[in-house]
Amino acid sequence: MNVIAVIPVNETIELRAIARPDIGRFWEMIERNRAFLARWLTWAESATFESTRAFLEEQIAQHGEGRVAVYGIWWNGRLAGSIDVRNLEAPAETSVGYYLAEFASGHGVMNASLRALARVAFETLGVHRIELVAALGNLESRRVAERAGFRFEGIARGRVIVRGALHDAAVYARIASDP
Repeated sequence: MNVIAVIPVNETIELRAIARPDIGRFWEMIERNRAFLARWLTWAESATFESTRAFLEEQIAQHGEGRVAVYGIWWNGRLAGSIDVRNLEAPAETSVGYYLAEFASGHGVMNASLRALARVAFETLGVHRIELVAALGNLESRRVAERAGFRFEGIARGRVIVRGALHDAAVYARIASDP
């Protein structure tokens, strides 16, 4: 499966497939936003340049194989975050993950990015269902899911780890036939 390299979202937002030259930019963004990201993303606390590089290299390889669609979110020409759809080889079992730098938070960037990626996943990549899991207390991420048309399906007990502790999670999903 050929995964799209660039997804134009609107006049200020573009999703670009992550490439090796982007690794340094991602590392700088993570470093500048470590405390902000670590509120809900356990990996952000302990990320090193080497662990970030290794993870992104693996994501780039899987993107090339059509197993994931992983993008940098570019807002007004600046790298503002990441969004991906995983498990593309199982169209009814895909999931989405994302994070955003603090400077872009609260401006509708993630909502627009999630809507655009879901549209491409359904219309171009042949995905049937996309699941989104957010820690129950992560109200910002839950609002993004709801605004992007994902439906709340329930609470998964002990589903996510945040700062070393298990937390319940809200499970959302969209399917291709959803409006």
